[in-house]
Amino acid sequence: MPTGLIFLAAGLTDTPPIGDEPVSGSAPWFVLALVVGAVGYYVVNRYYVTTFGRVEPSRRTLVRIAVLTLACASIMCVGITLDIRLDLPVSLFGAAFGVALLLYYRLLNVLRPYHLVLLGGLTVLALAPVWGGLDDKVSPVMIPIGLVTIVIGLLDHRDLLASLRRARSARVDEDAHGRP
Repeated sequence: MPTGLIFLAAGLTDTPPIGDEPVSGSAPWFVLALVVGAVGYYVVNRYYVTTFGRVEPSRRTLVRIAVLTLACASIMCVGITLDIRLDLPVSLFGAAFGVALLLYYRLLNVLRPYHLVLLGGLTVLALAPVWGGLDDKVSPVMIPIGLVTIVIGLLDHRDLLASLRRARSARVDEDAHGRP
């Protein structure tokens, strides 16, 4: 959710400057959003660690996550660069974000139907010919990116809680009935 807040703030405040844009007068609001986001990351991390403990992925999984993260970031950087340099009627950054995260979730085997709906919808919106003629196509698309990121964070959290409840009830069944 903090990441979504930062994307949302970037889109609403037109900050940080893209290309040769001057710094927006609303830059202090973006800095405030960064501070709130940093505090949010800390609070969310503490909540998860104290509530659920810490899970350490295997080295292989960590390498896989690192490679996928770099690949997705690269795809998004290409999208931003093309949006800045070309006057296309679509947002390649928004499309790259949606497709990259769909691939990321799929390759980590955690893709859910709501990922398809939200990220697929974001990709379709980004590819709709409504972004042409804007001086800055990057900031406006950060608004739906932020909203989608927040909703996915909430739904992923809901799924985590549901999976833990199922695991806990399976464990109770094992303990009560002596069944594995």
